[in-house]
Amino acid sequence: MNEEKKWNRGDIGPDGRVFWKYDKSRKNEERWIDADRFKERQKKANDCQRRHYQGNREKLAGDSRRYRQENRKKVAEAVRRKNLKIKLQKVSPKTLQEFYDLLNMPKHTITSIFSLAPNEGQTLAELIHKLSGYPMELCEQIANPPKPEPEPQPTPEPQPTPVILPDLF
Repeated sequence: MNEEKKWNRGDIGPDGRVFWKYDKSRKNEERWIDADRFKERQKKANDCQRRHYQGNREKLAGDSRRYRQENRKKVAEAVRRKNLKIKLQKVSPKTLQEFYDLLNMPKHTITSIFSLAPNEGQTLAELIHKLSGYPMELCEQIANPPKPEPEPQPTPEPQPTPVILPDLF
């Protein structure tokens, strides 16, 4: 299997074909198909999934409920990532300053970004890139923001030298 890139179903390859799945019986262990065939297979897979769900609705709902109860942290992380992905994809900044300017709730969004837990072997910048689609350079800046330059201290206004009056008494 290609360790450099993990393909997802529906990814368009360099030759224009669509990735379907990993297949050990293939020479390079990847199955690529043309766009028309992809649409047909996707429709068939969706129909099969729908029929399976309709026939097993009660069991699947119970399984889902049980999984969510047993894996609350994992589910909360997935929900947080999904919501952040939606929020980040609404805007498409090119610079860090544009990113900051486009945030409607900067503190909340930045807190959400830094509370994400990247997968093993993944950096926070790579996770932000995956969720948002922003250029990797911008994601690096978001994950590792530059330290703010200290504001220059205002120079104190010169005080007039005190006039000492002679003691007349």
